[in-house]
Amino acid sequence: MNSIYMRQTLLLIKASQDVCNDEINTIRSVSSIHQIDTAVVDLTIGETIGNKINGHCFDLIYLCGHGNFHGMGTEDGSVVT
Repeated sequence: MNSIYMRQTLLLIKASQDVCNDEINTIRSVSSIHQIDTAVVDLTIGETIGNKINGHCFDLIYLCGHGNFHGMGTEDGSVVT
């Protein structure tokens, strides 16, 4: 019996400058172990979600940053989603 397995995809959104690359790399490594493809959008350097996803649908979304009931981003309001 043949089965088709499609890998899951994760959109990782970096929404705060104090999120270090080690954290991003750890999430990507763990995702890879579980055969999940990862795309990273770094809002802190001006990347946009629309340009990154380019019409692609993601199975999982991970917001990496600080947030409250108003949204995600940095304390000074420089990055807000």
